[in-house]
Amino acid sequence: MSIKLYISFLAFLLLACNQENDNSDSVCPTVLCATPTQFFKLKFIDKDKQTDLFFGTVAKYSLNDLKIYSSRFKRNIDFNVDSTTKSDKYILISTSVTDEFAIKLANTATDELKVETKFINQTCCDILQITQLKLNNSVLSFSNTSPTVILLQK
Repeated sequence: MSIKLYISFLAFLLLACNQENDNSDSVCPTVLCATPTQFFKLKFIDKDKQTDLFFGTVAKYSLNDLKIYSSRFKRNIDFNVDSTTKSDKYILISTSVTDEFAIKLANTATDELKVETKFINQTCCDILQITQLKLNNSVLSFSNTSPTVILLQK
């Protein structure tokens, strides 16, 4: 009699496990999650002429003139050029944590970008959301769904 009970119990467990694996959450173990990251597009503009200082027809600076220092990591960070649209190019930076960046363009004044973030638990992969964004202590609007564009006037 105990063997029938044991077999019934095993059959119940197998059915329960199969039903659990049929729900939509079962895909999560097969998903490879990237580190949650937020991206920012920086555009450097001449404050008088309103022209692009890096990628305009008369570029005043080269990429070697730009340094972006992370207070969190205590080093200059790498950046890329975002040229997804032919008409506009940006300096692209990213962060996976709350951080403060010192943005230095040649001999111009240093800009301070403060990014506050929080992690949001999701079913499969967690996400990172911006909670506050400040440039030189002025609050900026931001996007949590696409890269935030930040204009720096020099």
